[in-house]
Amino acid sequence: MIKNTTKWVLPIITALLTLFLVISSFMPHRKTLIVVTRETTATKKQIWKQWADVPNRKNWDTSMEYATIDGPFQTGSTGEVKLSGQPLSKYEIIYCKELEAYTDRFSLPLFAKMDFIHMIKPSDKGNEVTFKVELKGPFIFVYAGMIEKTLKAELPLAVDKLISLAEAD
Repeated sequence: MIKNTTKWVLPIITALLTLFLVISSFMPHRKTLIVVTRETTATKKQIWKQWADVPNRKNWDTSMEYATIDGPFQTGSTGEVKLSGQPLSKYEIIYCKELEAYTDRFSLPLFAKMDFIHMIKPSDKGNEVTFKVELKGPFIFVYAGMIEKTLKAELPLAVDKLISLAEAD
């Protein structure tokens, strides 16, 4: 009985995986999920201070239970983030130029990666703070809708709170 089942199950699984791979090859492998930009009177140092203080990010990101960093706030450092109702996630800072920008990357199943890109640029009011979230990988369509909905609900509020804290500092 098991041998007979194996004869037809394995080819079906192989066909489905092949179909999945073919379909994903025609899908985009990079998608910007959200971009949030705010002008602020806060200085670059005030903004950077909020970003670099990883354990206290929960003060401006209310969906976060806690965050850690293993080492200094720089390229190559890693850490963990625990969001409410979500499993623990690990990240790596893949780019960091002090007082200008940094990117932290989260690896997801199915070879996907989610990059949180943070930038500070001069503006008429003082500075412009931008958060951009990109999803990369062959199977991003699996995650995009679900993650995008959550980010659109939560990220603008977090950026507004970050700006408020930075301006008050």
